[in-house]
Amino acid sequence: MSWYLAKVKPRQEKTAIANLKRQGYRHYFPVAYKDQRVQTRFTVEALFPGYGFLWLIPGVHDFAPIRSTAGLHGLVKIGGSPAKVNNSVIDDLKAHENADGVHVIYQLHYQPGDHVRARSGPFRFYEGIIQAKTGAERVNVLFRSLDSNLTIEVETDILEPVQV
Repeated sequence: MSWYLAKVKPRQEKTAIANLKRQGYRHYFPVAYKDQRVQTRFTVEALFPGYGFLWLIPGVHDFAPIRSTAGLHGLVKIGGSPAKVNNSVIDDLKAHENADGVHVIYQLHYQPGDHVRARSGPFRFYEGIIQAKTGAERVNVLFRSLDSNLTIEVETDILEPVQV
């Protein structure tokens, strides 16, 4: 049982995922927030554009259909053999995802009105709304609780965007 590296056709990750799912293959295509706004929402893009990972068991899974799966070029080969990826690499990637299954690696530039979640500190897991920028890397965030609203100045590196 191993993870294998797959080559995806340009901008066809969604097609590849849909077809792999339909065929019953276990797959992993990590994504990350991109600092590009579409109607005040952060977009999500492939963490490794053009590549994904497939969980295959030699002798159990048929590797042949992968070559003709829409959205995929096929498995990456090294020395004529499909490239295996150590399980610990996948485990580490998954461990660094947020609660939404997204990697937060980009320097995000928050704007007033953005919805965020604190990733660390005393407000960890609290969701709030950016009220104002107070410096290059600091913002005021309105955190709401059942009985009160609290605006706190925090560093942007403890925040992650929340899709609403």
